[in-house]
Amino acid sequence: MRDATVTVGPKSQVVIPKNVRIIADKIKPGRKVSVRALSKSSVIIEARPASWAKETYGMHKDIWKGVNAVSFINLLRQEWKQKLNQ
Repeated sequence: MRDATVTVGPKSQVVIPKNVRIIADKIKPGRKVSVRALSKSSVIIEARPASWAKETYGMHKDIWKGVNAVSFINLLRQEWKQKLNQ
């Protein structure tokens, strides 16, 4: 079961039910979360990464396989200079 009914407390606090926490396993005690209002009656709660560096480390590494990053950046800079000089 992915959803549950909770009661909003007097300080606008809610307890995330265990069955939801099991699925959303990154939401742990002490973890920072983002809360975003979608409308007057709905919100999204998302766990924030403890470390963005650790969370994104190695992302898209396959895209850069076999590419010399320094040469690629230099090529881009040359293209930018040409566009600026036009």
